Amino acid sequence: MTQPCPHAGDLSSLTATVNEIKITLSRLGDILASNAVLEEKSTQFRKDINDIYRRLHVVEITVATYSGSSRWVERVIWLLISTALGGMLVARIV
Repeated sequence: MTQPCPHAGDLSSLTATVNEIKITLSRLGDILASNAVLEEKSTQFRKDINDIYRRLHVVEITVATYSGSSRWVERVIWLLISTALGGMLVARIV
């Protein structure tokens, strides 16, 4: 009569472990694919943010350039309105 191999239990646990490793590797492949998609989206998002930053910078430069002349226009209009109101007040008092 032959004795059963004393390591037969070890082989079944080794087979189970190998099967778990296969499942884990398959999941790892899915995770890597998802990571590649997220990385592509992240790259596109960074490009969009940089584009928005450049546009904002152009708008800031434009506003800074034209704000000086617009302030003078506002001051001239304010001066004309103040003069007209002052003239109306003086005309009523006199």
